[in-house]
Amino acid sequence: MRTTFRCTRRLLLSLALLASLGTPATAESVIEFYRRTPVSLQIGLPAGGGYDLYARTLARHLGRNIPGNPTVVPKNMVGAGGVRAANYMYNVAPRDGSEISLNQAPIIVLPVFGDPAAQFDPTKFTWLGSMNKEVASCGVWHTSKISSFNDLFKREVTFGASGTGGMLAHHPFAFRNLLGAKIKVVVGYKGSNDVNLAMERGEVDGACALFVSTLETRWKDDWKSGRLKIIVQVGTENHPAFGEVPNIFSYAKTNEERQVMKLVFGQGVLGRPLFAPPGIPADRREALRKALLDTLSDPAFLEEAEKLRMEINPATATELEGVLIEFASYPANIITKAKMAIGP
Repeated sequence: MRTTFRCTRRLLLSLALLASLGTPATAESVIEFYRRTPVSLQIGLPAGGGYDLYARTLARHLGRNIPGNPTVVPKNMVGAGGVRAANYMYNVAPRDGSEISLNQAPIIVLPVFGDPAAQFDPTKFTWLGSMNKEVASCGVWHTSKISSFNDLFKREVTFGASGTGGMLAHHPFAFRNLLGAKIKVVVGYKGSNDVNLAMERGEVDGACALFVSTLETRWKDDWKSGRLKIIVQVGTENHPAFGEVPNIFSYAKTNEERQVMKLVFGQGVLGRPLFAPPGIPADRREALRKALLDTLSDPAFLEEAEKLRMEINPATATELEGVLIEFASYPANIITKAKMAIGP
């Protein structure tokens, strides 16, 4: 009897120990989790460009606004203009809130176009928000002999890009395929920074995906002096910084063309979006969303952003989700024509 009691007692103690060891991580509070867990910020673009600048500046301040004050470690995961990072976040990254990512809008909407390389559903990412709503532009170097967007219909012009994905390539492709501009896209550069340097060296005539924030930082002297000439702005609304520069939507001849253009060129509203993998715990999701918005209004962050001439115009997670749902609901014929427009 005494032996049986001791065996039973040992069994109960063993079960209690196993139960304590098997307590799921999600039982931790948000502050407990982030107190012991650093956050990786995967940047889908190369170092040295505008996305990298925004992400690294954010990383220096974000942890201060996350419960537990974790260290936020920025990392560049380069490949296919951002597709590699998006695929990683959807299929490989842990779904516990320890990894977040910043990527470019055109990569996020690739699945809408049926691109087989994009192995993710953008509507299922855990959206955190965006650092700003962007109006993009395209510009040419002063040696190109191009003085206006209309000149693109008169002589062949070369634009540089990293690959066939992203605004660097999508916008000039669409100018050519939708409107008939005489554009040749040269791919193979590592990112926007290398494309811009190629433009300075005379290897290409122009570049796209030039945001106001980038022009005010990397290109301010060239832009203000006229060495870099902005010939078209690309957004659903005009940006005052571009003055009288024509908007690409003014070239739409029919309502159908305008719808196609909105799908191709209206992605700037997504700006510089941040997201986590699908299905992270709800309390960590809400903590990260709040931390992002708090950081984007944090005086210390805004002071640094102003020094770096970064434009901050946040969008909420709900706004981003609404845009992505709208894009996914477009009629098949519009999606097909938009897909053809951005293809090489």
